[in-house]
Amino acid sequence: MSFTALVDCNNFFASCEQVFNPKFIGKPLVVLSSNDGLVIARSKDAKALGIKMGDPRWELPRGVISLSSNFSLYGDMSARVMVTLEEFGYPLFVYSVDEAFMELPELSLQDCHALSDEIKQKVKQWTGIPVSVGIAPTKTLAKLGHILIDKTTIDSFLDNLPVEEIWGIGKNSREHLNAKGIRTALELKNAPDQVIKKLLTVSGLKTAYELRGTPCIEEGNDHLSKSMISSRSFGKEVFTYKELREAISYHAANIGERLRAQNAACSYLGVFTSTDSVSLPLPFPTSYTPLLIHYAGIALTKAFKPIAHKKAGVFIGEITSSKRTQLDLFQKPTPHHNKRMELYDAVNDKYGNGALFFAAEGTTKSWKPKANKRSPCYTTSWDEIPQV
Repeated sequence: MSFTALVDCNNFFASCEQVFNPKFIGKPLVVLSSNDGLVIARSKDAKALGIKMGDPRWELPRGVISLSSNFSLYGDMSARVMVTLEEFGYPLFVYSVDEAFMELPELSLQDCHALSDEIKQKVKQWTGIPVSVGIAPTKTLAKLGHILIDKTTIDSFLDNLPVEEIWGIGKNSREHLNAKGIRTALELKNAPDQVIKKLLTVSGLKTAYELRGTPCIEEGNDHLSKSMISSRSFGKEVFTYKELREAISYHAANIGERLRAQNAACSYLGVFTSTDSVSLPLPFPTSYTPLLIHYAGIALTKAFKPIAHKKAGVFIGEITSSKRTQLDLFQKPTPHHNKRMELYDAVNDKYGNGALFFAAEGTTKSWKPKANKRSPCYTTSWDEIPQV
């Protein structure tokens, strides 16, 4: 039997800020959304005050430190954490900006605890980021953040875990399960297959098998988003097609990067503005940024109205694994697309997000959201490297 480890960065955005500003450690700290509007990340001390995700900035208690989001910093710190994890020599799958799975051989309980401690110590020493580690026979069990390798320990833990806290079980699924008397993770694990499949489809049945210790999820693709959106409120009102096209191109490029990070592709794309939305089918599933920008431009031409726009964005759907993409019968293979995007992503990973960008995104980006409280890009900008 093999095991899986899930390494999860604790309060990641807030922890990144605390690495370079130790004076924030032990204090309530929040990171804000675009235009410094809502809370999107909290330190442990901010959570202790009862601050919730999505709380408006103007409702924060006195004494809470609020910072604008600094995604260049967070992306670079994420890369440093993942490189550190690669040093352990186990196969690694990066699931999100602050989470990664490691494939492990079967280990004793003592060895699991020793490896967990070593991972925490090395990541903290090399990057300054605190992490939690879960080790279990399956990804779903590892996501619970504990060392769960024997049946007795697993069942005891699941018996006290509300079903909605299981990876992949959302609000609607919880309601369906609760209606059938399934309220804990253990009750879901032990429920009949036909009941689970009827309530949660095949995806839910896979989750139940994972709770039983049978791996069913490969590289996280079973939990690919069904849709994805990239959108920000503008820092000022936008009136012209040119500025709106730049913003839409920026969001289309962002969507492409996020798709490739998940080894995924999409089959339709849409654009929305303050007044309208238009969606289009794509000729084949893709994550190729120039193609996404092209079709986003077509959709925007149909949606644009020359009025004041405060927000716009790009949304996609029908997301599938890029490893199982079905092309049109007459569609020629495009291996150069993958090579171009691999080079593009590699440069941005090494030199910081935005080191390479598409001309359609514009150079001035006057529409970008306000970020009056952004910390410096300590690791991705020569002008902002900390001085000692």
